Amino acid sequence: MIDEKRGGKVVDHLAAPRKKKRDFLAFAVSENFDRSLALSIDAYIGMNFPGLTLVHPEGMRDVQRLVNREIVLLLLEDKFVGVEQTISLVKALKVKKSERSLPVLFLTDDPGRLISLYHEHLMAFQEVDSYIAYRNATEEQIFAKIRHGINHQNSRRSRRYKINVGITYHHLTKDREFPGTLLDMSVHGAILKCKEKDVTFRDGDQLRINLPLNEKARVEMGDFVKISAKVRRVFIGGSEAAISWEHLSENQLYYITEFITESVRLNMTQNIRIDKMKAMKKVRV
Repeated sequence: MIDEKRGGKVVDHLAAPRKKKRDFLAFAVSENFDRSLALSIDAYIGMNFPGLTLVHPEGMRDVQRLVNREIVLLLLEDKFVGVEQTISLVKALKVKKSERSLPVLFLTDDPGRLISLYHEHLMAFQEVDSYIAYRNATEEQIFAKIRHGINHQNSRRSRRYKINVGITYHHLTKDREFPGTLLDMSVHGAILKCKEKDVTFRDGDQLRINLPLNEKARVEMGDFVKISAKVRRVFIGGSEAAISWEHLSENQLYYITEFITESVRLNMTQNIRIDKMKAMKKVRV
């Protein structure tokens, strides 16, 4: 016979409202950051966003522990642990939190340096990140940037980049491989076009994308890495579909990020060459 008291407790537990997970705002700066400005930012966040739990990571390990937290915004001085180390730290954290966006607002006194390093290492995530040159900004401007970062955390998780890369993919339902082209791509999905005529996608199709790797990665992984994907939306022609990456491991997301960064860099280099050739032709004429 079931213990009535115990059964009653179970019923009460199931009927009770579930505790809402806490949302965190992490504010991390170096020891040399303006102390009075840091206190003003703390006061602004506490007064205007009482529903957020404000935490102050003091080193790399403290930031790394945030991986399992619901981070609404990471407010981070770019010199927190040195500019290059800070960028590497943010990239590692974003890779680990692949299923959720991690908006970062950088506080910097050297925008040129930050932009250069971000472009080199974090370009695939720029849709949700921003920065402010805090030394030349008023407190009101800094607060406005923070407010925007908090209120827009549900924007697109990552930016899509136009690419044109030939691949092969395995269609699990049809149990065969097809040639295709990735037309644009982000760290959360892509637009895939099938090169074979009379072949169409359906919502929910399960695919395995063979993503080509660069020379450095080939030493470890071979010619390509296999990424599971799911068709989320089929375009009216049937041969193009929006796909999402599924069940990404940390290593897979790392290679996707590197693939996007390298593809965009190559496209930019080609565009620069084309522009130079056009300019030279005009001079000759």
